[in-house]
Amino acid sequence: MLSVGGSGISGSASLSAANVTGPGTFPVSTGTFTSGSNAYSANSGSIVVTSLNTSTRRASGTFTASGPAILGSGTGTLTNGVFTNLPLQ
Repeated sequence: MLSVGGSGISGSASLSAANVTGPGTFPVSTGTFTSGSNAYSANSGSIVVTSLNTSTRRASGTFTASGPAILGSGTGTLTNGVFTNLPLQ
């Protein structure tokens, strides 16, 4: 399981993908993200691993997600997420 997360000016994200063993594109299996004061449950999206170093246990790549509001109605979209040299657990 690879989990990526963080926060920025307009929101935060915590997403996971299963069976990540090397570089590639993996569907988001679980996660949530925020935009402003709204929170969303990620039910689709991808984590693209561009580099996975098993010696240093670090990964880099990008991510996107979309999903319904956790409270209320509407759908949110997360684009242009980036992770660089993320330590692997």
